[in-house]
This record gives sequence, C-alpha cells and structure tokens, in this order.
Amino acid sequence: MAAITFRQFIQPDILTTIAPERLRSLLSPHQEYLVKRGLVFPEAPKAAISCTRLSAILAEPDDKVPSEMVDALYFISAMTNTNAVDDLMAAAKSAHPGMEFNMDASDADIIVQIWIKDPDLVTTRHAESLVNIPKAFEYFRSRELKPDTFSMPDQATLNQMEVAMNHWFERNRRGRNCRIITADHGNKISFLIRHGMPMLRRRRIRNDKSETILYRPEVFDVAFYDRSHNELGIRALGTKGEKNLYRETIGYYLFDNYHYFKERQKITLNPLEIDGVHSLVCSDINGLEQVTLTAINNRLDDGCDGYLSHRAKDVFLSLQKQKKSMPPASTLTMAVFSMKLAGIEKPRTLTIQPPNRVTYQRDDESIVADEFLDKRGFIDQSEG
Repeated sequence: MAAITFRQFIQPDILTTIAPERLRSLLSPHQEYLVKRGLVFPEAPKAAISCTRLSAILAEPDDKVPSEMVDALYFISAMTNTNAVDDLMAAAKSAHPGMEFNMDASDADIIVQIWIKDPDLVTTRHAESLVNIPKAFEYFRSRELKPDTFSMPDQATLNQMEVAMNHWFERNRRGRNCRIITADHGNKISFLIRHGMPMLRRRRIRNDKSETILYRPEVFDVAFYDRSHNELGIRALGTKGEKNLYRETIGYYLFDNYHYFKERQKITLNPLEIDGVHSLVCSDINGLEQVTLTAINNRLDDGCDGYLSHRAKDVFLSLQKQKKSMPPASTLTMAVFSMKLAGIEKPRTLTIQPPNRVTYQRDDESIVADEFLDKRGFIDQSEG
C-alpha cells in the first residue's frame, strides 16, 4: 500500500508568533511563487507579512506549491510547544556549538532559526519528540435533504458572517476581531474562524522587573461542512455558545435557515456488537494499515450509574481469552482505537463517543479516520 504523507497548512496563530524578519527569511526563497498567489512582501525589512493571507494560500495549495516551503511550515507548526523546543535547542547547541539563541524569542522563532541552519535536525527531533494534542470534533446533522448543488460562499457573504459573529463575540466579552478563512477540499468545505477570548491579566518579567499586562488571547476554531453527509463538524476551544453560534451562522448564510444543523445521532457503536472484530477491517481504505480496539467504556445497568472500562492492547483478543463477549452497544459510551497509518511508524489514537463526538490526535488524520468510520458503519446514516 502506498504511503500517504500528511502535510497540513500552518495555522495563523503559529505564523503570528514568528518575528516578521524571520518569517521573511523563511519565505524569501519562495517569494516568486507567493507573490503570484497574491501575498505582498512589504518593502520595509521588518514590516509584517499578512499571516491571514499566507494561511489562506497554504490552505489551498496548487500543483506548483514549493514542497520545501510546505515541509518547513509543517514542521515549525508541529514542533511549536515548549517541551519540544527546549529539547530542540539543546540538540542544536550540541550539533552546532557556536549557535546562539535570543532567550526572549518565541518558540516559533527558535524553530525557524534552527530550521534555516539545519532542517534535518528539526525533522529528526520531530519524529522523536512530537507531542500530539487530541482534536475533538462535534457533528451536527441537518434535518433537510442535502442540496443538489453547493457553491462556496463569496467574500461578501463571509463579511456578513463575520459581522454577525462579531455581535455575539462583543456581547460575550470577546471583542470584534472575527475573521473567517474558507478552503474547498472537495467533499468538505472548511471554515477557519479567528476571534478573541475574554481579556486576561498576567504578571511577567521584563528587564528584570515584574509588571502586569492585560491582553486578549487570539484563538482559531475550525468548522467544516461535509457535502456528502450534509452535516457540520465543529472544533471550538470555547463554550457551547460558540458552537451554537457557528452552526446557526453557517446554517443561515449558506442555507437560509438558522436551524439547518441540529444536533443528531451521528456516532454509533453498534458495529462492535454486531460485526465484532470484522468491524475493524481497513484493507479497503488507502493509507490505513491496521485498526485495533484498545478501550471501551460500558455503562452498567446497576441503578447506581456505574461504569466499567476495559483497556488492552487488543480488546477483542482480551475478551476472547477471558471467554467474555462485547457488551451491548446500547450500553457502550466510548470506544478507543489504535490506527496504524501507512508511512507513519507510531500508531495514532482515535476516540469516538456517541452521540456526535470524534477525537483525533491530529487534524490531518480525519480524512482517513472518517472513511474508516463511514465504511464500517460507525457513522449512523439513518434518518430522524
């Protein structure tokens, strides 16, 4: 089976942490391509490049996108966490004794500096120490028949959506700086939603003195419309109110109905009970070599709201050796799978929880994982 190389565009919240001059140094070898795609390189060396525009370009790469640039941005994004950067700095100093770092630089700045000097070191350390943070999506299915045709929202529509969202964000202490970036991925249309969070007051050390700063954190939520299933997936870092905002706004401006997407049953664990180990077959899914069930949670009918968890390297094999059967699907509340992806040594974790929650370790696994869930019947396609 051919290996699949996963490369996801870097999000603007990572790009904005790179000092403008470092970002320019990183992108300069690819300036001709980026300018043709509409990115402006300011004349002033330290002037900021539009990270929002750059992210939009990378969200829809064409067949001429420089692979070196994509790799650089991917690894910078993947390595931007404090533990990984500390280890990376130590490795860089060991490999290049004369290399010096600004101790006030951001994580992304450090990684860019090392990447420009020694990209192989970054890729090696990434493989050894990448810390994966689970990404949980909630799904909302429409009660309506899926449309025969669907057009991407134009900029005027996106502007109206931003205004509508800004009203909610402002009323809920999040400011009025919402921006929406869309990308067409075939069956899925993604919406990258930038907005502020409530103001935070923090103490920091500057010039050896303690001071107070007040700032509004910036976050990026993700929603996508799945044309084939006529449903909306949402990953939001904030409250239930933000999820409602996204599904109502997208429903109204794309389908003229605030209530187009309603929370419905999407995930079912019936295949585990009905098909047993055969529910894990993945030979018909490109990029997926093996799926193993590693954990289940089972709600007990004991009148005490009891739960029983079963965890093993292979739950089906463990149950077989204990001469036990899979609990009824009606009482299962969670299932965890280990997925072996082609070309990737370390298995990835996939968690599903009825009625509509799916958690991936990384966003770029979702296409393969969703195909597996769909083909094996874990995605409930029944109406009503």
